[in-house]
Amino acid sequence: MRNFSGKNVFITGGASGIGLATAEELIRKGANIMIFDYNPEAINNALDHLKLLAKEKNVSCEAKEGDVVDFESIKRAVDYMEERGNPVDLLITSAGIAHPGALFELDIDIIKRTIDIDLLGTIYACRAVLPGMVKRGGDSHIALISSVAGVLGVYGYSVYGAAKFGVHGLGEVLLQELKPYNIPVTVLFPPDTDTPQLAYESKFKPDATKAISGTIKPVSAKYVAKCLIRGIEKEKFQVVPTFSGKMTVFSAKMFAPLLRWYLAKIVMKVEKKRS
Repeated sequence: MRNFSGKNVFITGGASGIGLATAEELIRKGANIMIFDYNPEAINNALDHLKLLAKEKNVSCEAKEGDVVDFESIKRAVDYMEERGNPVDLLITSAGIAHPGALFELDIDIIKRTIDIDLLGTIYACRAVLPGMVKRGGDSHIALISSVAGVLGVYGYSVYGAAKFGVHGLGEVLLQELKPYNIPVTVLFPPDTDTPQLAYESKFKPDATKAISGTIKPVSAKYVAKCLIRGIEKEKFQVVPTFSGKMTVFSAKMFAPLLRWYLAKIVMKVEKKRS
């Protein structure tokens, strides 16, 4: 999909963070946007801004309130678009949460909610749009948002990492399943990004997690969104926004044992100081 003009885009978690920034950029490129989010206040704030931009570009921008862990809720939103003659051309799965902490200390409800939103929510969104995409054939696109933590295990992100590794794996399989229907798949692996979610995470990061993150400055959601859109335009499977992120992903694949040793060394150093 090299041209977004007149295309219909469905974005889960589209009321904030990377999802919202991507919606803004796609409206500027002439796309019609449907954001799907569970937070009514965030939806209203997002629409106040997006509708002004959409009016300038003579495109539509709507929102549906719902939770990605509820498949029927997503399906109703997708069906609504199809019934109006605006079927989903591009799906972007931006809904996600993270609550850092060692697995043996995490609350079970947090564990379940993270897996449900980050992994099942992504699977549900794909399941909702794909029958229509497959039936129409071609000129559709699936874009999944994983994380650098979806290729490299990071202390404190056991559950989040498991979910994002799952999103990565889902993308790998969909790449094969959708090839006969000419539906490209893109997986985004963003590093720490300046979003409300990151601000929330920072309250709970263990010392070892902070030590691994180091002094790397988070990138802007707008920058990540532009990288994602360029990747979709070029029909790239893997999109890693920053040079340091690219090196991390490359190292995780090529030098996994050495990288595991290095990260373990950081963790042991922090734990030794704490004890």
